[in-house]
Amino acid sequence: MDMKSHMILLITLISATCLGQNIPDPPGYDTRVSYQELETLTSSGAVRTFDKRYQGIKGTPYVSEDWLPGEVFMKNKQRFIIKELNYNCHANEVAYLDPSSRAVMLINKYGIELFLMKSGADTLVFVQLQLQEDEIPVFAKLLYQGESTLYRVYEKEFIEASYKGAYSADRRYDEFIDKSSFYFSGPDDAFPAKLKQSKKQVLAAFPGAEDKLSAYMKAEKLDLKHEEDLVRLLKYYDSL
Repeated sequence: MDMKSHMILLITLISATCLGQNIPDPPGYDTRVSYQELETLTSSGAVRTFDKRYQGIKGTPYVSEDWLPGEVFMKNKQRFIIKELNYNCHANEVAYLDPSSRAVMLINKYGIELFLMKSGADTLVFVQLQLQEDEIPVFAKLLYQGESTLYRVYEKEFIEASYKGAYSADRRYDEFIDKSSFYFSGPDDAFPAKLKQSKKQVLAAFPGAEDKLSAYMKAEKLDLKHEEDLVRLLKYYDSL
């Protein structure tokens, strides 16, 4: 089985159980429950820090404010079960909390094939995605995979405190601003296309199907700012 076929099979197995069901072990992966083994794939434990003087920092560089249980699937076919996992989308780093020291540990992102984080009844699947040629891949949340694929790419804008000088904003805190974008790809696309969230711009991404999609969006009262409605639109598009 080639790498592309293996990846599709793995994601299919995981995606089919993303609504609170037990996730079956994908074929070809060894389960590793020892954090000592995982540490051979991590950095020294140093993590990027930010100036916390004055009023500190608002927001978080991570996808989730909470550290979540999850699993990491490595390209060398190792699989690690992690008690507290998170994704620093500002730095594009997958991290976990060491259970004994509580230090933030970074896993080598170039060795990761995909990872999961379990939030309540949902399982969030993040896959490696290259947005443009020669760009470093990021990890994108997989929202839908059929004939078409829909991803959500999380980003965080870091705004530094501004309090010095006569024309400063007098903002005495650093802040992470949440940002995210949706990307769509068809079966023959080398790279995904960014879906802008106006009706006109979304319809432009689906040449030849604009009228049917427009009628469907109106009938179903879809809000293109919500990922659930974008998933419904993609499923309908694949059914045409």
